[in-house]
Amino acid sequence: MKLKVFALSASVAFLFAAGSVWAGNTTSPQSAVVVSTRSTYAPGSVEAQSVLQWVKQRSPGYAPVLEGVTVEVVKKTSSSPKSSGAVTRASAPPPPVPLPSRANAGDEFTFTTTDRYGNSETWGYTWVSGGNGGGSWVLVEYHYKNVSYGDSESPDTFG
Repeated sequence: MKLKVFALSASVAFLFAAGSVWAGNTTSPQSAVVVSTRSTYAPGSVEAQSVLQWVKQRSPGYAPVLEGVTVEVVKKTSSSPKSSGAVTRASAPPPPVPLPSRANAGDEFTFTTTDRYGNSETWGYTWVSGGNGGGSWVLVEYHYKNVSYGDSESPDTFG
């Protein structure tokens, strides 16, 4: 009988100690909140022209070739949640125009232009941090889709 009581006491003590250790471990894995904003600009608008100029300056080898296009801008930013762990829902502002020359590491912009025939071009940029707090937007993908090729993408695509 004493052995059963001792075994039960030892088990309870072990569970209590393990629970205390587990409860004391309040660090959670790192997580991030990704905020994505999307804006669409009409052909010929000041905003559309500003975006096309931004792309042309940063990627002259993949400068926009379609004309009279609707421009869609998607910006993705990620950040750590507040220390309370709560995430608040807020309506994010649209992507800025003119587009920023600086950002946080890992921020992304995707630009898609579409003409009236359905032809499209897409550019994807990611902010890569450099030394001394600098960095740059790096073109990580480009796609040109011509509707005469059907559902496949044209040969001028990378990424």
